[in-house]
Amino acid sequence: MLFRVKVLLLLIATFMMRPTAFGQSMSSLAIVISLGAVYFHIAEHSIKKNLRFARHIQFVLVVSVVMWVYFFSHAGIHSGLNFDFVVKATVTHIVILFSFALILSEEKANQMYFRGFIFIMMAFVISYYITLALSFVIPWEALFMFKIDVESYETTGKTYFPFTVLYSFIEMPGLNLPRLLGLFRESGIFQAFLIWALFCLKSYGLNRGWIKVVLFLGVGATLSTTGLAIYFVALALRYMLDRRSVKAVLIFSFMFYAAFYAPFIGLNEKSEKLGASVTDRSDATLEGLRLFLDHPFGTGMYNAGYSNVDQLGINLLSSMYMIGIIGVLLVLIVYFATAATVENKKEYFVAITPLFMTLLISQPVLDAPLFYIMLMAAYKNTPREGLPLFEQDAGGWSAIPQVRTARLPYCAVKTQERSGQ
Repeated sequence: MLFRVKVLLLLIATFMMRPTAFGQSMSSLAIVISLGAVYFHIAEHSIKKNLRFARHIQFVLVVSVVMWVYFFSHAGIHSGLNFDFVVKATVTHIVILFSFALILSEEKANQMYFRGFIFIMMAFVISYYITLALSFVIPWEALFMFKIDVESYETTGKTYFPFTVLYSFIEMPGLNLPRLLGLFRESGIFQAFLIWALFCLKSYGLNRGWIKVVLFLGVGATLSTTGLAIYFVALALRYMLDRRSVKAVLIFSFMFYAAFYAPFIGLNEKSEKLGASVTDRSDATLEGLRLFLDHPFGTGMYNAGYSNVDQLGINLLSSMYMIGIIGVLLVLIVYFATAATVENKKEYFVAITPLFMTLLISQPVLDAPLFYIMLMAAYKNTPREGLPLFEQDAGGWSAIPQVRTARLPYCAVKTQERSGQ
């Protein structure tokens, strides 16, 4: 009972922290809920056992804490703008990441948490397509239920039956396309987690065709140009790591074509409909790089008062001048050096590609604890034998409950490489 409660609390806390829709204003609640999960964890086990961290999770935790202590001290030395934000972000990250690291080091909890997270995202996707199908016979106004207030995003968060949270509608001649938000701050953030899930299904016994289809349809439902490009980059990287370079080259070529010319979400069409937004993002990135050359050791986290360019700090490239070269190195270490501590290094590199690329070029998620929590996933070839979520036979691992019957149907998880769909 205590085990289920603590995992449930982690899942609730997940959607109370950045970069989710509620994370803009409820990060303090995420801290309280995370500490509540730790309390149940301690109540379930002896303290000695609780203080053991899995190797790769310990690495993520230590480097992340060092990074945020650096951000805090660096911003304090520079006495920059918004230092109170740095203090809040530092405390939030240290407490939340410690709480999650402690509990997710227990392999059974790790399995249940990340499987639950993946299924929650799939539920958002399935709800979206149910709503979309209903919209052909029922007006959108009749399907509307309520609006979720997302701080700083006044037009987002409209929720439709059964539970489809939308970012916006893209208006096209004779057609309005809804963009799936899925309880995240932006559609361009949701896509990163969907693609992450697509490439780490094997670690959680979920490497099944129908699950891949649902997640891929979710990426499409976000109508994110970045998401489309990042998916194909991750897929090409997987083929490169498997030494299938011809497929990788073909996928890269298709990616560039699709990113520019895909209907509705390609850069060509988006530049016509959302030209100012695209220009602002590119201008902010270039201005951030220029300022980094002027201030290579940084000006302090959140200290954006060096330019009047809109959306400055929109991504890591645009934020480099604030955190400096040391901060950039720490970010690279926490994302890439972690690979040395995981079992399935190929899966790790491919799975974190959408997270890192979203941070690098697309979204301001440097201060999003959930991105670092994703680095604490298992990244194993198969779940360990003996976990109650799985049962084993000669065919491999199955993600079905341990129910013993004479003619129980069995669907083994294939051991060959994923198709990447």
